Amino acid sequence: MSYTFLRALSGQVGNSPCELDKLDVAADIITRALEGDVRLVLPDDVVVTKEFAPDADAYVVDARHMPDGMGGMDSGNEASEAAVDSMVRLFRGLLEEGDVPQQLREGVLAASDGIFQRFQGRSGTTVVAVRILGAELHWLSVGDSAIFLKRGECVFQLNREHTCLNDLYLRELEQEPIQKERAEQDEDARRLTAFVGMDRLDRADQSLRPWHLQPGDVVLLCSDGISGVLTVPELKEAMSVPPDEGCRLLETMVAEKALPAQDNYTGVLIAYQFKQTGERGL
Repeated sequence: MSYTFLRALSGQVGNSPCELDKLDVAADIITRALEGDVRLVLPDDVVVTKEFAPDADAYVVDARHMPDGMGGMDSGNEASEAAVDSMVRLFRGLLEEGDVPQQLREGVLAASDGIFQRFQGRSGTTVVAVRILGAELHWLSVGDSAIFLKRGECVFQLNREHTCLNDLYLRELEQEPIQKERAEQDEDARRLTAFVGMDRLDRADQSLRPWHLQPGDVVLLCSDGISGVLTVPELKEAMSVPPDEGCRLLETMVAEKALPAQDNYTGVLIAYQFKQTGERGL
């Protein structure tokens, strides 16, 4: 449905599925939203592909400037819900004494295979997940969503995003002189190199050993609608207050950016502390 609204905004949607007979309806809804000061949430970037085939490359592009000959993937909400259901089943079946990293990896790869079989490569999603037991944290990610940890006054990202940009940064280390901007301006910089729902997903960024949490640590899991919009100081501000308040602050700060086509965003804050009994917990 979003492609019809993007087209109504005079966007270039390539070969994306679009209800041409509903463009007037979409334009009227947009006008009413603007007149009523209602925020209409549309994606600012989308995953596109030249063809819906198992070996087709996927790219992340500006939602209003999709290249000719490419189309946006569909059923994104269904793919996300399927991934959540798979991850919930995975976490419920985790063995406390087993190899947690291996269980997480095998679980997310199996979830990806299931989503690929269901949608035949027409849709996908990113995944970030953490498992906390006692003071031990394990994390896993696929795609361009992020996991941040605040310890004391420092905030740093735990995972490495699956985009061509990171590969281009590594390539720059072999160049003379090194130019960070050259990597960031590459046309493939934002292309996803992995996502849940692709054919034969074979990678996941994850912790190989448990991260030992300390009282006062705060963990943020978020989509790129947050990590790609807010600065580290802004993330730190939201991670410095109680989680409920911090989540509201994240939403406020994203809204204050007033980006023309703010992407959907999701964020989860987890604060770790000592229980009064002396046991460690959330």
